[in-house]
Amino acid sequence: VFSRAQRQEKVTVVEVGGAFGDCVLTICSKLGTRASIWYYEPVPQSVHALYRSLELNHQLSCNVAARATAVGSRTGTVGLAIPKGRMSWAEVDPLGNAVGLTSLDIEASIFEWGLVDVLKIHVQGQELEVLRGAAGVLRQTRAVVV
Repeated sequence: VFSRAQRQEKVTVVEVGGAFGDCVLTICSKLGTRASIWYYEPVPQSVHALYRSLELNHQLSCNVAARATAVGSRTGTVGLAIPKGRMSWAEVDPLGNAVGLTSLDIEASIFEWGLVDVLKIHVQGQELEVLRGAAGVLRQTRAVVV
């Protein structure tokens, strides 16, 4: 990924379950505007924290599209509960707060991602659901980190 960026090629990174965005910040600091980063995190406070971190670290010029939505195998809504004291952790709970739900294949189609260089998934046991909704994306991804 970094060698492609050194050759001034665009790099596409998709992060599902981004929490506070520490990976996003690292990629931004290394690749700057050569990276297009798609960040998915269903906890709104975490999305806000990411943008605040980008601001504080002077990385606002980085191409980050942060989406406060859950990712799975279908579109619609899903119930999520945030355990007390855990701002960046959400668990599937049918009685929890309803949040938007999308799949990576839908997102890739809407936003025309093309080749994905890195797909990072960290979703507290729901990784298989994310992968089920990403068959097309996986065929066009260089590296997957689960």
